[in-house]
Amino acid sequence: MEEALRIRHKKDGSGQWAKSLIPAFVLNQDGTRGIMGRQCTWNYKLEQLEKRVREIAKIPRGCKEVRAIQWIGISLDEVYRMKPAKVQWAQNRWP
Repeated sequence: MEEALRIRHKKDGSGQWAKSLIPAFVLNQDGTRGIMGRQCTWNYKLEQLEKRVREIAKIPRGCKEVRAIQWIGISLDEVYRMKPAKVQWAQNRWP
């Protein structure tokens, strides 16, 4: 929670911003409602999966050959989330 509330400052000092790791709903200055950018899928799911697969398969940094096939369960109402792996050493598949 602490990380989600931390205010960050731009390098040039021109402003500040907050990065939400969770889907946080906000009231904008103009009165409209919005949702802050979120990283929960990456931080709490995909990054953890990638680290563990690397560890189990003993995949060295910079590996460019497929060494892991990841079966990922996604419900039919979210088929748009079915995407290729972001790393060259993995191949995503879906049941």
